[in-house]
Amino acid sequence: MPKFRNKPKTVDAVQFLNSEQALPRGVRRDNGGGFFVMTIQGERVPVKPGEWIVDEGDSLHFYPIADEVFQKSYEPTDFG
Repeated sequence: MPKFRNKPKTVDAVQFLNSEQALPRGVRRDNGGGFFVMTIQGERVPVKPGEWIVDEGDSLHFYPIADEVFQKSYEPTDFG
């Protein structure tokens, strides 16, 4: 079976630390006091403190990534 690996890519992301901070771009508060983002597929995905909020590339839709996964998959870049 052929093997594949992920192509390197750069993402725009910010960590959602807690509800006391200014909400990161894309994070919304729901009526029950929780938080969510809308994905490019139109899904409403819950967000928990500690997760990274990643722009899907259109600056309108986002998805969360757990901190442990984000730290293994991404590193800071020297360019903005």
